[in-house]
Amino acid sequence: MNKRQLFKLGWRGVKRSIEWVFYWIFDSAVLVSQRPKPDTNITAIVHIKLLGDYVLWWPYAIDLIRYLHNKRQDVVLVVNRALLPLVTLHFPECRVIGIDCRGFKQNLRIRAKSLRELRQSGVGHTYHTAYP
Repeated sequence: MNKRQLFKLGWRGVKRSIEWVFYWIFDSAVLVSQRPKPDTNITAIVHIKLLGDYVLWWPYAIDLIRYLHNKRQDVVLVVNRALLPLVTLHFPECRVIGIDCRGFKQNLRIRAKSLRELRQSGVGHTYHTAYP
């Protein structure tokens, strides 16, 4: 690697660290007025990938939701907003929250709205099942 590539690589790391700190401060400020009210009987399953990954994830989700329902858990699915119609069709017994992934990263208004919606869902446990 030459010096220019090393500088670009190092700058990218510094930039991401600054973004992380900024988002942490912003997220904390948005949620400061909302106290969490977690309910241990509500479990969230997060899957924000797109259609191809959803097709692979679907059988796993069916079994995981069946297992959670047998344990008397309410399930909240947090999915990519692009898949919202498909997910509500496949899982009518679950509450579904759609996240605009691009907007979440690029638009602070969308990020704040999504964070508030997630906080208000009252989730006590979370599974992030990108690659089962």
